[in-house]
Amino acid sequence: MERASPPDRAATRQLLAFAVLVGLLAAATTGYRYGLGVPVVHLPEILRTLDAGYLVNDFWLNAQEGFGPRFYFRLAIAAAASVVPLWLVYAAAFVLAVVALSVATALASRDLAGSAVAAVVAVPLVMWTVPFELAGWPAIRGASGGGTVVSPLLLAEPLCFLALWRGIRGRPMQAAAISVPAMLLHPTFGLATAAVALAAALAHLERGPAEGAPAKGRGTWALAAGAGIVAAATLGFWILPGLLSGAIFALEASEVVRLVAQVRHPHHLLPSTWPAEGFLRLAAFWAAGALALAGWRGRSRSVELAPEDARTVRAIAVVFVAVAGGLACGWFFVEVMPSRWAAMAYLFRLQALMAWLCWIVLAATVADGLRALWLRVPPRWPTPAPRLAAWLRGPGLHWAGLLGLATVLAAVAGSVALLRTEAPPAPALAVRVARWLDVPQPVF
Repeated sequence: MERASPPDRAATRQLLAFAVLVGLLAAATTGYRYGLGVPVVHLPEILRTLDAGYLVNDFWLNAQEGFGPRFYFRLAIAAAASVVPLWLVYAAAFVLAVVALSVATALASRDLAGSAVAAVVAVPLVMWTVPFELAGWPAIRGASGGGTVVSPLLLAEPLCFLALWRGIRGRPMQAAAISVPAMLLHPTFGLATAAVALAAALAHLERGPAEGAPAKGRGTWALAAGAGIVAAATLGFWILPGLLSGAIFALEASEVVRLVAQVRHPHHLLPSTWPAEGFLRLAAFWAAGALALAGWRGRSRSVELAPEDARTVRAIAVVFVAVAGGLACGWFFVEVMPSRWAAMAYLFRLQALMAWLCWIVLAATVADGLRALWLRVPPRWPTPAPRLAAWLRGPGLHWAGLLGLATVLAAVAGSVALLRTEAPPAPALAVRVARWLDVPQPVF
C-alpha cells in the first residue's frame, strides 16, 4: 500500500499547537483536585521525604518510608518540591501529564492512520470521552472524568502510550527506552506496556522490514536489545532493590493475594464482583475497534490518507490479542489459581492501552469517511443532505465506519451522563484535608 509523504514542519507545528490547546482545555475542564482521593496517601509520604521529622510516630508512614512501588515517584516529586511549593508541583505535573496525553495521541494517530484529520478526530475523543469503566478505573486516566488528581499512573500513561506507538511501528529500542521512565513512575503498568509494545514489534519481523525500518536481521537484534533494556531496567531499578530491602517477600503469597485482592482492592482485582455493565461496554467498544481495524485491509486511498502497511495492522492486532490475554491472566491468576505476581501486577490496567488504540482506529475510519464526503461529492450539490447520502453510498466509507460513528456518539453520550451523575467532593472534606496537610489548595 502507498504511504503518505512525511508531513512538513509547518503541518507538524500546527498539529502540536492543536494538541497542546486541547490538552490545556481538557486540564482546565477536568475538575482538578488537590489533597483529595489518591493524594491523601501520596502526599504524607512525600512530606516525610522532604522532612524526616514529619509525623514520626505514624505507623503507616514508618512502614512506607523504605523502598516500595512509589519510591521513584516520591523522590521525583520531593526533588521538585524542594525548589517550588508542593501544591505548585502537583498542579504543574497535572497540566503537563494531560497535555502530554493529548500530544502523544495526536502524533501517534497521525502516524498510524497516515492522516492529520484522524489526529484531529482522535484527540478530542481521547481527552473528553470515557467509553467504559472497568476494575474501578476509567478507560484512560488522563481523560476528562478519569484523571482529576495527580498519581503515578497519570504521569506514566502518556509515556506508555508513546512506547506502545513505537512498538506498533516496529521500533522496539525506542519503545523500550520510553518504557524505562514509565516503569520508574509506575512499575507494573510500565513493565506490562513494554511487554505489549515488544510483542507488537514482532509483527514487523514476519515478512521483512517495514518501510524505513532496519533489515530483518538488524530488526531481530533491535528487538533483542529492546527486551534487554526492559529486563535490565526491571532488574536494576525494582527487583534487586526489592530483594535487598526485603519488601518483596515480606508476606506469604497466599496472604498477599488475600490482603491485596480480597481485602483492599476487590474492585480492582476480582472480576466476579464487578457489575456486568462494564464488561458489556468494554466488549462493544473493543468489537467496534476490531471491525474498524479489519476495514483497513484492502482499502484504496489516495496518497493523502494512505493506510499503514499490513505489518502495522498485524501489530495492532497483536496488541488486541495481548491485552485480552493480559486481562484473562488477571482473572485466572487471581481468582482461579492465585499468584502473588498477578495480584501485584493489576493487569486490568491494560484496558487503557486498548481504549486509546481503539479510539485511534475508529478516528482513522471516521477521517476516511470525512475525506470521501468532501472529495467524492460533486460540487454542484449545495446542501449537506445529498452530500451525506453520497458519503454513505460511496466506497470511501467502509461499513465499519458507520459502527465507528455510532460508537463515538454513544461514548460521548455515556460520558456526559457519567459526569453528570458523579457527586462533587464535599467542600468540608477538602478543607479538612488541606488543613491537615498544611498546604494551600489551588482552585482551577
